[in-house]
Amino acid sequence: MREKLFSLSLQDKLTVPGRLKAVHTAISGSIVLLINEDSTIIPFDRTNWSIIAQDSQIGANMETDPGYAQPFRPKSINSLLDCGFQLPRLQADSAPFLFAISPNLTGVVHVKAGANETPFFSVVKRPPRELDVKLLSLAFSHTHAHACYSNTSSDDLMALIQAEYDNLADVTQKQLLVQTTIAESHSSINFHLNTFNKESVDKLLSNPPLQKLLSLQLTMSDLGHRNVSGDIAWIVLSLRSTSFGIMFSLSSIYRQMSKKKAIDDNMEDSINRAECIILLVGSVKWFIDLLIYLNQELLQLSYAKTNPEQSIITVENSVVLPLLLSKVFLRECDDYITKELSSKWTDRAKLLQLEQQLFCSGEVPAELLPVAYTIIDRFSANNHRDPRLSALYFYDSRWLNVGAAHREYYDKHAEQNAGQSEPTKVRLQYSATEATDALRKVLISCKSPIQSGGTTPMGRYFNSTYKLKKCVRCRSVSLVSDPLVFDSARAIGLWTMVFQRNCICGSAWVNCGSDDSPK
Repeated sequence: MREKLFSLSLQDKLTVPGRLKAVHTAISGSIVLLINEDSTIIPFDRTNWSIIAQDSQIGANMETDPGYAQPFRPKSINSLLDCGFQLPRLQADSAPFLFAISPNLTGVVHVKAGANETPFFSVVKRPPRELDVKLLSLAFSHTHAHACYSNTSSDDLMALIQAEYDNLADVTQKQLLVQTTIAESHSSINFHLNTFNKESVDKLLSNPPLQKLLSLQLTMSDLGHRNVSGDIAWIVLSLRSTSFGIMFSLSSIYRQMSKKKAIDDNMEDSINRAECIILLVGSVKWFIDLLIYLNQELLQLSYAKTNPEQSIITVENSVVLPLLLSKVFLRECDDYITKELSSKWTDRAKLLQLEQQLFCSGEVPAELLPVAYTIIDRFSANNHRDPRLSALYFYDSRWLNVGAAHREYYDKHAEQNAGQSEPTKVRLQYSATEATDALRKVLISCKSPIQSGGTTPMGRYFNSTYKLKKCVRCRSVSLVSDPLVFDSARAIGLWTMVFQRNCICGSAWVNCGSDDSPK
């Protein structure tokens, strides 16, 4: 085989002020960062090797140039730096330091070398000037879309969004930031429910970027107190984990039974199958109770048509109507809904806007109100003589913690602990001493708020000191180890092992202190 000869030749040189400490790339290699020893960071666009304009330059132009009287708008967006954000200087002096660039270029983690202190996360800064919430949302949605398709974590982006949300003083601007960020992120990943065929449910539950979108929607809804939008995100995330658990368990049972003859089946095999089935009980019950609750909402909406002021659940705060109208919960959409949508709106942009109002905002658009009332009337006509209506009406589904009627305890609990960033207020708190395991959908002993306890060494996930873990983003809690019923001589591969390190929302688990562990 003939060897190839390569030569190294100097093409150009780049001169920057200061003494260079390190060179890093970001955003899939499209940006080169030069980090100086004085902790300043200079970003370069790799396409033309030009310095990305820092906002101090933009601010100077805005003051002197009448053309900058309007809020700054970039021609294109490749990163947050194109939207006016700038990388901060990490420290005031030139002492040696250690650092790490966040995956989405939203900030830098840094600490002085040899210092006995916690590393600090400095987010990119947006200088004070006339705020363009739309541009801010576009910047966040573009960064989120890049995280989706590059399979990188977006926790650093959520930290920046939280900081920008807290910096806004106007409540209207805060709500606009939440709403537009969710909608623009939905558009950025090019996810359209209405373009799918009859297998839309399967695609909905298996689309990887959708998990990140739902996690963003869940977190942003918490920030803006948009309960219906958050409920929709949580329901679909839980549907994903439930369907995965059922498929994984059935596959494991079938694979085990197909490898052996019936005569060779032993007690250990029976224990494995039993544990697989028992661990699914909570998820299956959650799914059944969710169906019951959705029917409860339809029943209450049918009763509330005559006296809407006497009902907690209305068309405006209903969860079931956006779910049904956005075709999330239907394999084959009702003929009436399909006919109405296809006949009235052929414009794809209009359909996407309606979908975003339903799925992302949890609102029933005025154009779809007749369809919503028709669904309620159809349900009432089909079930008004059913003798099981009283059992349906009084069925206890509070533990789901979805819907306007079931938020009383959580809202009261959240007010008592408002303003506390640590410890964490548990999302699915059922009572003062119990919460719902977000993964297994069973009640566990857990007090809220809950304190972090630490992490386990790499490669040794289970530690008997920690019995609970919490999600760093969605505030869910779960058991560290599976509550096995039978004694087994060897480890059993259950479906929950896929979620050992990550929550169903995609973010990371952290262990909780032993004081909060279940007895």
